[in-house]
Amino acid sequence: MSNNSTIGSSTTSTTAGTTPVDYLGSLGSLTGLPFDPNTVVNALLQADQIPIQHLQTQIKNIQTNESIYKSIGTDVTALGSLAFNLTLQSNVQANAVTSSNATGTTATAGPSAVAGSYTVLVNSLATPTVATSQSPLGAAIDPSKTLSALNLNGTLTAGNFSLVVDGKVLPPIAVDPSQTLQSVLSQMQSTIAGAVGVDSSAVSVTLSNNKLQVSLAAGAASSHKIVFGAGGDSSNFLSLMNLATVQGTVAPGDALSSSTGVGVVQPAQRLNAAALATPLTSTTNDGAGNLTGSFAINGVSISWNAGTDALNDVLGRINSSPAGVTAQYNSATDALVLTNKTTGQAVMNLHDTTGNFLQAMNLQPDTTGAQALGASASLTLNGKTTVTSPTNTFSNVVPGLSITALTQGQTATLTVGPDTAGVTKQVQAFVDGVNKVLGDINLTQQKDPASGTYSSLLGDPVLNSLKDRLITTITGALTSSGSYQSLQDIGVTTGRVGSAAGTTTTLQLDATKLAAALTANPSAVANLFNGTKAVNGFDGVAQQLNTYLLQQSNPFTGPFGQYQSSGDARVKTIQTQITALQAAMANHRKILTAQFTAMSNALSLLNNQAAIFASSGVSSSSSSSSSSSSGNGP
Repeated sequence: MSNNSTIGSSTTSTTAGTTPVDYLGSLGSLTGLPFDPNTVVNALLQADQIPIQHLQTQIKNIQTNESIYKSIGTDVTALGSLAFNLTLQSNVQANAVTSSNATGTTATAGPSAVAGSYTVLVNSLATPTVATSQSPLGAAIDPSKTLSALNLNGTLTAGNFSLVVDGKVLPPIAVDPSQTLQSVLSQMQSTIAGAVGVDSSAVSVTLSNNKLQVSLAAGAASSHKIVFGAGGDSSNFLSLMNLATVQGTVAPGDALSSSTGVGVVQPAQRLNAAALATPLTSTTNDGAGNLTGSFAINGVSISWNAGTDALNDVLGRINSSPAGVTAQYNSATDALVLTNKTTGQAVMNLHDTTGNFLQAMNLQPDTTGAQALGASASLTLNGKTTVTSPTNTFSNVVPGLSITALTQGQTATLTVGPDTAGVTKQVQAFVDGVNKVLGDINLTQQKDPASGTYSSLLGDPVLNSLKDRLITTITGALTSSGSYQSLQDIGVTTGRVGSAAGTTTTLQLDATKLAAALTANPSAVANLFNGTKAVNGFDGVAQQLNTYLLQQSNPFTGPFGQYQSSGDARVKTIQTQITALQAAMANHRKILTAQFTAMSNALSLLNNQAAIFASSGVSSSSSSSSSSSSGNGP
């Protein structure tokens, strides 16, 4: 058998004979297999990814621990605030006051208040100084004008109204805003005259001193009862004339009049069109012909412009100023009312600076003529001592006690004693804050039930030191003398003696024991929290922890802030390493991709050559015959 062969085949000896191997066919079969260089490259680069994944895991662990530290640090800051609260005497030696008559008198007590009962009689309440217009502000109405043009206290509704004379409801009188007031008065006059059987001249319906007036002539034969209004009236004319509540018997020569003046100031209209009885005057204007001016209330200047400001605008300016008064317009009395915001007999200082605004408001500036001075409050303590106050609050009657008088003429018994509920609430909040910190630390020292592993913070010296400091400070003895030497003596413990193992990792508060201690010796209880070496010979628990926790929670020098800073720095360093490894891996990918792309191209070329040989009729059997003939030639 010849040892020569063609490029496309070879032979292999077997016991059955010679078996040719078709290499071209084998190469050609590669074309049926997908060959993606990226798939091979990705598989080869998995090894490069392992150190990056390890570094990413380190970052995750650091950030997890930072989150835990941040959470505990937040709890430490909160506990510091709770400890500070217990350094305040008003929180740890608080007193409470109960009143037998809370509608008459109430009170609050400070830490220095002496326990006991006090009887209080409110003689009088404090009142503020009030300045009121001494006459109506509005100008008298003009009966020759239409009803819609009058300066009334409201808008007229068209309709009808009725008069009742001697018990008889007279025919309704129609009224419309376009009518003049005089025409309506004439209708009223003729209607009443017809009802009483006299000539119209014997009845008079006129305006007098800004009031509508109905009168009978002196020579009339008899008296008559007149009622204004009846059911079914559809116009508000009688209300606007202030007659809706007026009724009475009119004798010859007598009259019935409106309850108050009919013409009133228009507070929503510009001052120069507000129908003021006393027109505004001034020596200044705004350049557009509008009078301007200013006045002062208690030294605070208020400006006005007759052409752009309404009375409501000026009142709003007063109320938003620091003048210390409240200004309002009383539409029922057509008056401006200024009320001091503080009680007592302080006089208002009212002064027209430019113009006559306050004078036009009938407030008699520069005098107290329009002012009703306020009064001080007065009470009697225990039936013996009478005291006064410019306000309804008395802070000078009993040391440490602030009494508020509410109802004049009423008596109340005030009972002062330790505020056990309030102090207990403060101490319980502190205990809960400590337990929150301890609980969070304990979680870092336990095995994770899901993964079965311990936290990387197991045995962390900062956390363990914080935990030990809290427990020893809170449970340790502060002094060797007195009934209460530690917080355990007033009910703050880690559990009862003999408690099962694992159940004394947090604090407990015996509220009953604390309440008993507060009742027996409130100052001694307070000292356990806020005592100082200078005064008591020892620093109380709250004093110690307030200082310590401030140091721990300092964002720059405290361990929690420093842990965050160092952790962030480590993450930044590791991230730099990851970036470098990713850059190297990208370069490696580039090299491998080029190599395997070349290999893929080479395989494609071989497959193409195999296909060419096949299409030319060259096969392994013909090549073998050709080789044999060539070998046996002459």
